[in-house]
Amino acid sequence: MQRLVQAVASVLSLAVLVPSPASAAEKSLSGTATAKRVVSRSISLPGDDPRHALVQTVREDALKSSDPAWDESTGLAYEQSDSVATGGSHRGYSVIRHKNGDETYLKYEGTAQVVGEGSAQEISIAGTLEVTGGTGRFKGVKGTGKYTGKAMAKGQVINWELTLTGMD
Repeated sequence: MQRLVQAVASVLSLAVLVPSPASAAEKSLSGTATAKRVVSRSISLPGDDPRHALVQTVREDALKSSDPAWDESTGLAYEQSDSVATGGSHRGYSVIRHKNGDETYLKYEGTAQVVGEGSAQEISIAGTLEVTGGTGRFKGVKGTGKYTGKAMAKGQVINWELTLTGMD
């Protein structure tokens, strides 16, 4: 059971999603995020329920998007999750490094729910994003968005959508 709790917490920490540069006008974009590697992870079991875990994760993510400024960008996510065997919540901050070296900053918050049983078991993830700023051509960017995803034994994919304003 502790493995399932850790798996839920791990999937929750993958919820990093981001935008693409544009003019000062509103711009919508979408893409996917997948984990490249876990930099660090700390798991605490508070003891109130044997299936309850608090997890802090730092993770590097790979982003794909039809928007060239976001395609092949990397994210460094700093996340905390609170989960029990059947699901939980997560929140975090991410720094997106674009191919040209510019960065975009965002925060996110969401939930995860375990569905199915046995080999058909997967984790359904959903949440919201807030873009809070950036550097270079992303200086002054703001935005909101959402993400959804599924994680199975073979891996996980997070799909994200954003609407941005305020880019140089």
